[in-house]
Amino acid sequence: AGPGDPTRGAALFAQHCGTCHRLHNTDTPPVGPDLTHANRQDRDFLLVSLVDPGRVIRKEYATSAIHTKDGRVLT
Repeated sequence: AGPGDPTRGAALFAQHCGTCHRLHNTDTPPVGPDLTHANRQDRDFLLVSLVDPGRVIRKEYATSAIHTKDGRVLT
């Protein structure tokens, strides 16, 4: 409920999210979606996204499992 600390938040983002997600044109490889234009002003949405990041996954990032005839499973 507090105002937050941008410096600490940036460090937490880099440690936990920044390995896959971009924010403000960082050099992170495009593994996950760019969060620069995400709905970060909506605290309820942000809290749910932080606690359960897999709750909503855009279709272009959904996982598919392929079972080959030779018994392999590719994800």
